[in-house]
Amino acid sequence: MKYLIGTDIGTTATKTVAYDLNGRTIFKSEVCYKLLMPKIGMIEQDPDEIFDSVLDSIEKVVRQIGKSNTIAGISFSGAMHSIIPIDKNGDKLMNAVIWADTRSSQVAKDLRESGEGFAIYKSTGTPIHPMLPLCKIIWLKSNKKNIFEKTSKFISIKEYIFYKLFGLYAIDHSMASGTGFLNLKNMKWDDTALRIAGINENMLSEIVPVDHIFKGIKDLYAAKIGIDPEVPFIIGGADGPLANLGSGAVQKGISSVSVGTSGAMRVISDSPVVDRKMRTFTYVLDESHFTIGGAVSNAGMAVKWFMDNFGGKIDSTMAKASKIKAGSDGLVFLPHLTGERSPYWDASLRGVFFGMNIYHKKPHFLRATLEGIGYSLYDVDLALEEITGKIDEVHLSGGMTRSKLWIKILADVLGKKVLTMKNDDSSAFGAMIVGMKALKIIDNFDEVKNFFLISKTYFPDAKNHDVYMKIFEIYKMLHDDLKKDFENIVEFQEGSDKDGTEGRSFA
Repeated sequence: MKYLIGTDIGTTATKTVAYDLNGRTIFKSEVCYKLLMPKIGMIEQDPDEIFDSVLDSIEKVVRQIGKSNTIAGISFSGAMHSIIPIDKNGDKLMNAVIWADTRSSQVAKDLRESGEGFAIYKSTGTPIHPMLPLCKIIWLKSNKKNIFEKTSKFISIKEYIFYKLFGLYAIDHSMASGTGFLNLKNMKWDDTALRIAGINENMLSEIVPVDHIFKGIKDLYAAKIGIDPEVPFIIGGADGPLANLGSGAVQKGISSVSVGTSGAMRVISDSPVVDRKMRTFTYVLDESHFTIGGAVSNAGMAVKWFMDNFGGKIDSTMAKASKIKAGSDGLVFLPHLTGERSPYWDASLRGVFFGMNIYHKKPHFLRATLEGIGYSLYDVDLALEEITGKIDEVHLSGGMTRSKLWIKILADVLGKKVLTMKNDDSSAFGAMIVGMKALKIIDNFDEVKNFFLISKTYFPDAKNHDVYMKIFEIYKMLHDDLKKDFENIVEFQEGSDKDGTEGRSFA
């Protein structure tokens, strides 16, 4: 039997899954790592810790397989928007600054409000936000001048891993489309974005297709993983676009919703789509497929924050929350603990519990947290339907699939049927499908339609949806009414933290 491995390098964990050539999951492994948050607005990761975790995750699966000569290839998915400055010797100059870091908020705000900001969005498909490597590099140039001047390359965590494995700098079209630098018309680095960032194209990696194959992994790492150095490594793509592919959400009227640390809703298009209100992104799946959608910054992260700080066991609290009626008895949560991306693209937004009264208990707060995340995804859904057409069906993947209550809330908020798939590691599964195409096992993605098996379908409750729509009006009103207050409180928070705080980590 031959196996194809899909490895998804996520924000807080790397998942590696071995599949047979019929798309069935055979073995899997997951290795977690930390987020480093030494100051408000700073969210970094140690790329060497992630590199070791990737090797460990793959090695565990290879060990379960037993015979390395049965491995047809290893294909990758990666979280987007991280940046690592690398010097001329190939050494990192600082930790990876990841998508959730908001230190470049003022840079993003200034660029977004300029004419050049919308021009870059039109060319690259990426809304201007501090998540973008483009904004991070501009910030580094002004605030970490010594690091900027020593930098030879700016790369992502996924590029760092391939550099360590093969000694070269390469980025696939899909990951490149999340940097703010890739021109979607010519699939090259955009001249305007390069000029604004103050760098040249040689400071970024070589762009390759998502099905590009590398061979000849360094002997040291081949031995550590337990594979032959000539096993094909397929560069793969970004986690979001691959989640669409891996969940079977590739047809018109079907969206993919991925909910892990963050969340996103996306549809597939055969061409880039620009939103005149700059609410959505366009990322590359491959050279003839694009994902149009929006990401929310706080999903599983908000749930974990709640449980970490309010204590208790999540299963028992979820059970109690499930007995509370839709709308959490008037308790509303804005889940913007780390600012927000789509549809606001505003790093100054903050979390809010609104409507608290003496009768609200901890299960109310947990349910309101789940509902607030549902509202944030519904906000994206409205923007997406406006520019791409009606969405009738949602294919769900990620950590949310482990909670029936959360899925039911999502279906009721969206007012759409939500499908979970038997294979819920959608980004890893999507990476595996790209690997099959790269290795000529399939000629096109249509050949794997029978891989997508439905686990369960959740239908919306019309009465609950009506309740949620009334609460959603309040949710939207709070954004409008508190906009200036958000800006003021962020200014206060950043001022109070200017001298630094105790180092914190988020495992």
